[in-house]
Amino acid sequence: MLILSIRNTRSCQGISYQSFKMILIAYILRYWDIFVHPHSSYNILMKLLYLISVTYILYLLKHQYTQVESVKIQFCDYDIKQSFNYKKPYIMAGLLTIIINTNYFQVFELSWSYSKWLEALSIIPQIKYLQQIQFIESIDGYYLSVLCMNRLFYHISCFHYYYFNVYICYTSALAAILQTILLGILIKQQNDNKQQKSISV
Repeated sequence: MLILSIRNTRSCQGISYQSFKMILIAYILRYWDIFVHPHSSYNILMKLLYLISVTYILYLLKHQYTQVESVKIQFCDYDIKQSFNYKKPYIMAGLLTIIINTNYFQVFELSWSYSKWLEALSIIPQIKYLQQIQFIESIDGYYLSVLCMNRLFYHISCFHYYYFNVYICYTSALAAILQTILLGILIKQQNDNKQQKSISV
């Protein structure tokens, strides 16, 4: 849906390149097991399609729609690096992986845990980007809807799994809580931008 929105509007205003870069890295670290311990063909296909989709979005953000008509509005945060160090979320994810981890002796478990924390923290660049541009585009609504629906179905899935298996993965649960909190901050930032835009109009 996000790809169609970008293609139809020919714009990626309000979407963070850095966030999607972090998401791609997170899911590569989570899905590399398909080459070592492959499951069903459907599972492999869906994972590969997701990685290809995120890679294509990064391509659109970096190469297709980075030109701006107004110097006051930037389509993408690809060149915005001065006010926020984008290395911090990677370091924070590493520290959280060391502190909260279910298994320190398996490479995939470490990779999976790191990907969970990195995915949760990937919302931070999006928040910083919206704080900088102070601009709201209709495509933000699509992106935010996708994020909210993703979290909703994820929590339903986790509740179902934990309820019937009586097992709690603290890495997954705490990362989901952290991501939900950051998503709430993102929604608040978007609403603040909308109010500022309506006042200026």
